[in-house]
Amino acid sequence: MRQGSPMGTSTNTPATPGPTGIDAIDRIIRGVVMAFAASLPGRSRGAYLLGSYAEGGVVAMSDIDLLLLFSGALAEEERAGAIDY
Repeated sequence: MRQGSPMGTSTNTPATPGPTGIDAIDRIIRGVVMAFAASLPGRSRGAYLLGSYAEGGVVAMSDIDLLLLFSGALAEEERAGAIDY
C-alpha cells in the first residue's frame, strides 16, 4: 500500500484502507473509520493510511496513522467529540 493513497470516497459506507496484512490492525482501522462515519453521518469523504503500515515498515511499537476526510468544517462540539474518541 502506498503512503498517502486515498482509500475511499463513499458517503454512505466509507471505504477503509486496503488490507495491511495484519487482521487485528485491519479490524481496528475499519472500526475507527466506521465510528467516525457514524458520528458524522453523510460527511465522511475518505481515509488515508500513512506511516509504517502504509509503507510496510511496521515494527513492534508502530502506531496506526490515519487521515480521515470529511465534508465541511467541524463544529466545535463535533471537534470536541472527535478528540475524545
